[in-house]
Amino acid sequence: MILNSKEELLQIIKAGILGRRLLELTYEGDQLRRVEPYVLYEDSGGELFVAVFQLWGHSRSGETSGWKALKLPRITTIRLLEETFTLRGDFNAVDRSNYHRVILGVL
Repeated sequence: MILNSKEELLQIIKAGILGRRLLELTYEGDQLRRVEPYVLYEDSGGELFVAVFQLWGHSRSGETSGWKALKLPRITTIRLLEETFTLRGDFNAVDRSNYHRVILGVL
């Protein structure tokens, strides 16, 4: 889905977190990624991020799966999937030092 607004993006991410549903997205115009959304937060500079576990897809870091913090303005397309996920046991290992203000999360 091509995004029409920031509100539309927030709505899809929130639905994914609340329903523990997978998201497919493109980030910075790169190839498709499939992620489990965990926390929507703001950093100390006011930037919005979503903390995710990436299942597969492209990553400039070369790590195609693992924990990632995605900056919302860099998400170019997004789709909410019907497929759900269960919380990962290592979720507490995610570095939360950047969570200045949690907006929504599966905490």
